[in-house]
Amino acid sequence: MGGAYMAVGQTQSVLRAGDWYKIAIMQDGAYRIDANVLKKLGIDRSSINPANLTVYGNAVNGILPQANSADRPVDLIENATMAVGLEDGSFDKDDYLLFYGKSPHRVDFDPVTRDFLFEKNIYSDSSFYFVTEKKQAAKRMATRPVGTTTGTVTTDYWRTSIFEEDLVNILSSGREWFGERLSNGVPQTTIKHDPTGYVTGSPLTVYVGVVSEAVVPSAFHCALGGETLGTINMTPMSGDQYETQADIRYERYEIASHVEDKLDLTIGFEISSGNAKGYIDYGHLVSRHVLNLDHGVMSIYPENEVLAISGGETNRYVWDITDPTAVQVQQALIENESLRFEAVAGVQYWAFDESHIEKPIVVGEVANQNLHGLASAEVLYITNSSFEKQAQRLADFRATHDGLATQVVTVGDIYNEFSSGRQDLTALRDFIKHQYDSYGTLKYVTLLGDCSYDYKDRISDKTNWVPVYEARNSVHPLYSYSSDDFLGFMEDDEGEWIETSAGDHTLELGIGRVPVRTPTELAQYVDKVIRYETSRFMYGNWKNKVVFFADDEDGKRHQRDADRLATLVDTSRREFNIRRIFLDSYEQVGAMGELDQRSPRASDAFLEALTKGSLILNYVGHGNERVLATEQVFTVDMVEKLNNRHLLPFVVTATCAFGNYDNPEVVSGGEQILLAPEGGAIAMLTSTRDVYADTNYEINKAFYEALSQKDGQYFKRLGDLMKETKNNSLVGFGNRNYGLLGDASMRLAFPESAVELTHINGQALDDLDSLKALGNYTLSGQIMTATGDRDEFFEGKVTVTLFDKPAPFTTLGDEGDPATYQDRDVILFQGDATVTNGTFTIETIVSKNIDYDFGEGKVSFYAQDSLRATDAHGYYSEVIVGGIATDPIVDQGAPVMHLYMGDTGFKTGDQVGENTILLARLQDISGINTSRLGADANIMMYLDDEEGVNLNAYYTSSLDTYQEGWVLYPMNNLSDGKHSLRLVAYDNQNNKSESTVTFQVSDELKILLSEVKNFPNPMQDQTTFSFLHDRLGEDLDISLSITNLQGQQVLRIDYEVREAPTLVEDIEWDGSDANGNKVKKGIYIYKLVVQSNVDGAKSQVYNKIIVL
Repeated sequence: MGGAYMAVGQTQSVLRAGDWYKIAIMQDGAYRIDANVLKKLGIDRSSINPANLTVYGNAVNGILPQANSADRPVDLIENATMAVGLEDGSFDKDDYLLFYGKSPHRVDFDPVTRDFLFEKNIYSDSSFYFVTEKKQAAKRMATRPVGTTTGTVTTDYWRTSIFEEDLVNILSSGREWFGERLSNGVPQTTIKHDPTGYVTGSPLTVYVGVVSEAVVPSAFHCALGGETLGTINMTPMSGDQYETQADIRYERYEIASHVEDKLDLTIGFEISSGNAKGYIDYGHLVSRHVLNLDHGVMSIYPENEVLAISGGETNRYVWDITDPTAVQVQQALIENESLRFEAVAGVQYWAFDESHIEKPIVVGEVANQNLHGLASAEVLYITNSSFEKQAQRLADFRATHDGLATQVVTVGDIYNEFSSGRQDLTALRDFIKHQYDSYGTLKYVTLLGDCSYDYKDRISDKTNWVPVYEARNSVHPLYSYSSDDFLGFMEDDEGEWIETSAGDHTLELGIGRVPVRTPTELAQYVDKVIRYETSRFMYGNWKNKVVFFADDEDGKRHQRDADRLATLVDTSRREFNIRRIFLDSYEQVGAMGELDQRSPRASDAFLEALTKGSLILNYVGHGNERVLATEQVFTVDMVEKLNNRHLLPFVVTATCAFGNYDNPEVVSGGEQILLAPEGGAIAMLTSTRDVYADTNYEINKAFYEALSQKDGQYFKRLGDLMKETKNNSLVGFGNRNYGLLGDASMRLAFPESAVELTHINGQALDDLDSLKALGNYTLSGQIMTATGDRDEFFEGKVTVTLFDKPAPFTTLGDEGDPATYQDRDVILFQGDATVTNGTFTIETIVSKNIDYDFGEGKVSFYAQDSLRATDAHGYYSEVIVGGIATDPIVDQGAPVMHLYMGDTGFKTGDQVGENTILLARLQDISGINTSRLGADANIMMYLDDEEGVNLNAYYTSSLDTYQEGWVLYPMNNLSDGKHSLRLVAYDNQNNKSESTVTFQVSDELKILLSEVKNFPNPMQDQTTFSFLHDRLGEDLDISLSITNLQGQQVLRIDYEVREAPTLVEDIEWDGSDANGNKVKKGIYIYKLVVQSNVDGAKSQVYNKIIVL
């Protein structure tokens, strides 16, 4: 079977040069390459040297071995062929080349014990071979001598008759498929084995595999040719959805003498009561048949004996196929028209005549390739050829943006070199290991393409673009799994991956997947990644926010786990601001424990965390492919309305099956959130099957422990986080049901630098007084470099957030007793300050509404450099908050409030789109209150008659002043029609202000354009067009056309503005027509058309322009 696998040493593939053509076969046999096959392949037989024409292929017995240490071919192997009529040096129309083709399935047989093994290839029903013309003589078949032919002659042999169908995968999971279904309606089936040439009265062996899903006693009754074989009693299933769903039994029946001439295998299914399903896994037969070529080809496993083969037409052959790549022609004597030769035990023979020579299936020409000699990479992107263009775009971005060495490789190319053109997941692993061992630089592998538990596309929706590892178990919902981890096991003693704790391996690589089904989906995801990592709109203090959302079931188990995880992050990475959202804190509608119970406010809170700014959103609780929580706080129906294109969180779902990405008939919630083109998540750590709560917690915990440790000055890339998460949460099959959806080589949007607080009111940090209610304070700080020095080149702004002490919360106890937890969600101040030469100062008055007991507050920082694409964050947690200031400022005036929708050009009653933003400008000499403590003095928004929404967290003081600021609150999916919005706000001394606006929402997709103008107008040599719009951050297509008063278009210019700012002002016209000639003086009409690439919304404006 070729040489042992050597990761280092094979640096060239035979496919690197020459002309290569692929052919396919589906069953064992002798195959003919004749003039017709050459023509179909596109080979001009008149221009080739037939002596050099040859066939390559690896003829592996079944799938490639999973164990890294197992023997396997290192590249394509030249096969011995037999040339017929080619001796004259030309390939004439009646000439041909013969080779032995090995089917993709595994067959092992011992003629002494009759031990028989058939394993259907789980990946492919075809084997592939490659035709080429070498520069030297081809390898031809050698001959074996006749040997001694005297003594007893054997005229029969053991024939293996195989029956196995793959029709049903019970759980849509794992690699086991079963055949015909039996039930009360169809209680019996008959498998017809060909009896031709059967030696009546000889022994035989029957191999039966059966499956039962019955929850009551059931049995299968087996008979061969009317002779009873026996009964297979099946174990009833429990009926629990998390227990084994089917019993599988295998039986071997030995018959010393079968006197019937029929070999039909009958299997009947009996159920003690009710109805249930049973399946046939297989029904194989090993029986004695005469050695007669009239009955067809024969695969012979002899003992040491003399064989005599009768029958057949002209050109009878016997080949030694023990090594299918080095077939030898067995010479034979002809006695009484029979072929007679000495057979040797341990040798497999293939006997056939001219009439049974097969023709291969023509696939086509194969381009030269050389993955064995591929340059070193730190990142491998493995994809399907359909997605190669977009995969290369992502690889180019990663190389340019991150300085990582990348390579894009297609699965087809990998199969050609590492599995003889045949789909085999282990070929992908072998290629990855070749790269890993050859250079020692590989760190990350991202699979770009969806996958399927159905490797062979038997079901209707075909999504197996880049295959995934499927468990051996296909009948237990918690033991069956799919996993990409298999591709990251690089150690020599790994790979077999048995499904117990003893089989646990550790990852050496970070593995991720983007489960796209079309090139468009991949293009949109690549756009999303590039936008996430480069857009100027991606900056903001949302990068400091980590949210934990917990379900309320199982005795508050999920809530306790989420609380522990939140505490872990809060104590290990204090620059993050933690928010706990527990379902039991929100009122639920419907009877407790009923399936239709809902919690609209909890759902709103989840969507807010998902779409309005969180670095990480972590869900813990119940779920499935379509929903999170029994109360359906999130459903897949919500995905199409997600438009948080610049606020993309990393989402963790510690729940059941939400990220299932290998079922072609289901597009899971995890897949949809990841691939939502204008929102959703940038990447996910998610479950692919049902999982245990214990495992949820352990893998969740391991993720945040990995997150807590930086790689030098940087947070780790997703692949590193995933590798450490998996390696530190090994529990047998338990943690294999979690995967990384996203690019393994990317980093989350962690700020790169640090911010430090240096003084409060001029006092050093070791000499601070407490911060008191209504006290006036000036905070000073600086931006730090990785070496611990002040970054003197940092110019921009910093957002400073002052938190009160953690506050206690008690849940409602909807499902069980109420529970108490603490969360730091009281914001006493949030505002922006200018950073100059890396330093800043900001002033504020602390709200009257604090917890007056003294305790540890927190100051959080987020800074953005306006000149460089960099940001920073930090915290100070030793500030004491409590008490009240002496002689506070006296302020009895209410805040001044101005409300706008979309932009500041809004006037009450105007029309807005269904997705817009509330802008509220607030002014007050003592600042605006954002604390929820004390008096009911929150910033509250009331839309129509709906319950109010707290907007404290959406208020930020304006640059360098606490006496003025803005509420910026995205409002999405507004219903059509007229709306009224009322905003209530208080200053830090609880003086109240409120204001109301009305607006109209239209279902017409329209961009609101305003202040459309060009300057100068009149113009001479050049004019510049500008306009305001309500699609901040979207990609816009802009068309400017100039028409004279006779209606003739003199020019049209098309522009694309990516990540458009509110004011677009760089559209220029130099007064030339489409031919580059200056237009005549006079009056012209220009038309400006603006269209969004996000939803297709479109608007146009006409106006006059005068050319002097």
